[in-house]
Amino acid sequence: VRVDVDAGTFEDVASGFGTPAAVKFDSQGRLHVLDTLAAEVVRIDLMADTREVVATLPHPGLDNLAFDADDRLYVSSYADGSIVEVTGLDTQRVVRPAGMVGPGGLALLPGDAGPRLFVADFFSLRELDAASGEELGAVRDVVGVTPLGSVMSVHAHGDHLLTSSWFDNKVAIWDPGSASVVE
Repeated sequence: VRVDVDAGTFEDVASGFGTPAAVKFDSQGRLHVLDTLAAEVVRIDLMADTREVVATLPHPGLDNLAFDADDRLYVSSYADGSIVEVTGLDTQRVVRPAGMVGPGGLALLPGDAGPRLFVADFFSLRELDAASGEELGAVRDVVGVTPLGSVMSVHAHGDHLLTSSWFDNKVAIWDPGSASVVE
């Protein structure tokens, strides 16, 4: 929305985003919207009423963007603590690598190559190789939108995981095989 602070009025200028998390203007006065659900940065031309995707990031869970004096674009992630510089539509330079941001629980499930280690990391559920510590995958939360939600604790429950979160006020049974909430 555009706000006229003197008149106290609001005017919609852009809509249709999955989860708009941040908006910023670059040095040329062009509006940019970070859509965390779509994992995109979209440039809005307010005069022509057009939009252009200027960055496609690898995963959702993004929370902010900033431009430096040369209009280089930086994007941060609340889901994994990373910061990247956007170098092209589908390319980035890592400024700060991804990692865990708030691990709160561990669970082990049996696997063909050894135990599968799952970590409840608040805004993500991560699977790690129990021997090497290498991250094998992550399901990231987009607050209020994605099915799993935030994950503060995790417990093995047969072939599934039992998760809970006071942040979302829910308990869920997660199937890591289908990457879906069972109940």
